[in-house]
Amino acid sequence: MLRNLKILVAAPGYAEQIRTYYSGELIEAGVRTFSQLKESAEKICRACGHGKIEELAAEIDGLIKEYRERAGNAKAIKPLTPMIEDMAKDLRIPVQDEGVTASSDYANHPASIIVPTHQSYEIDILERVKQRYDTLLGGLV
Repeated sequence: MLRNLKILVAAPGYAEQIRTYYSGELIEAGVRTFSQLKESAEKICRACGHGKIEELAAEIDGLIKEYRERAGNAKAIKPLTPMIEDMAKDLRIPVQDEGVTASSDYANHPASIIVPTHQSYEIDILERVKQRYDTLLGGLV
């Protein structure tokens, strides 16, 4: 079944395991943040040799701008997971040891802000990232 694929898209960190079963073109696509989502969509379009990324890229750029403006008055954050650290960088939120603690829900860390990671796949990927950002900013602004 895998041999019929032209390109396989996988979450970051799984390439080594996948290579055991698949030797074709593999793209690791991160979607923790808007910036990662945009980069991943661009990689996929380039690899496929077609696809219109311009409209999606413009929408994501608009969302990044909007959320960075909202984050302009945010309190400093103390990320407890790599996902939260990525989000803080994407939003340009100051990171400090004395900041508000924030964690991804999968980590089970006690934190002031718990950000959802495994939302329903019925929700559009942009909406899922927006929910994460809204949750994070809700505890910082």
